[in-house]
Amino acid sequence: MPGSRPEKRGVKQGGQSGPQEGTGSAVREKAGSGLSARYILQNIAEDPKAGAQARASAARALAEMDGSLGRHAPPPVRDTTDVASLSRGELVQELERLRAVAKAGPEA
Repeated sequence: MPGSRPEKRGVKQGGQSGPQEGTGSAVREKAGSGLSARYILQNIAEDPKAGAQARASAARALAEMDGSLGRHAPPPVRDTTDVASLSRGELVQELERLRAVAKAGPEA
């Protein structure tokens, strides 16, 4: 019709966009159903379609919730022993301990 505005596809009247396919749409739909923030953040962190910044922010928020990061995290344990003063046996024992920690991963 002359003089009328063409309707844009995918946009509702009033300028609001409708449900979008892809990144996090299922999470957004379920968010109103009482799911926990942890569940939603976990889904965002694991969603390969989510942006890198969104995944990183979700992962950081989860780490803060777990107490691994942030002001509520326990201070790191610092061993002030000088490595040069350790005996060979102590060095081997420390190396084995570090290998076990590395093998267990960050969740241990």
